[in-house]
Amino acid sequence: MLSAVSPRRTWHICICTWIGLICIGAQVEPKVFLANERTLIHWFNVATTLAGLGSTLLALDSKRNSDVLTPVALLTLFVAAMVVCFGLNVFHARAKKIGERSATRWDDPHGPFVVGIGIAVAFIAAFFVMVTNFGEDGFRRV
Repeated sequence: MLSAVSPRRTWHICICTWIGLICIGAQVEPKVFLANERTLIHWFNVATTLAGLGSTLLALDSKRNSDVLTPVALLTLFVAAMVVCFGLNVFHARAKKIGERSATRWDDPHGPFVVGIGIAVAFIAAFFVMVTNFGEDGFRRV
């Protein structure tokens, strides 16, 4: 008789206590692997949105022949590239932890905060560039 093999992968977590060594069976379900890929796709979505915004700012600035928005556009594109690098780093680190079945945290509590700070800095820089280059007749030509 043939038996179906479960797609779940089982490993044991062993904890050393004063009583002795206690081993607990644990499983990694397939949805964990898919959740890791889904998280990577979400980070790529954020990076694509930022890159689109930076490219739009760069195109608008080159049409007007002024260099007001160029630094902001380049900063936004840089933040988008850093978001891609961050997403890939988290994906590979999680995949390694899942593959090794390590009994550590698989989430990243600090990464999204740092990426959010980078995005906020880019938008605050955009605001200050817009305010300092705004004159009575609109934007000053540099």
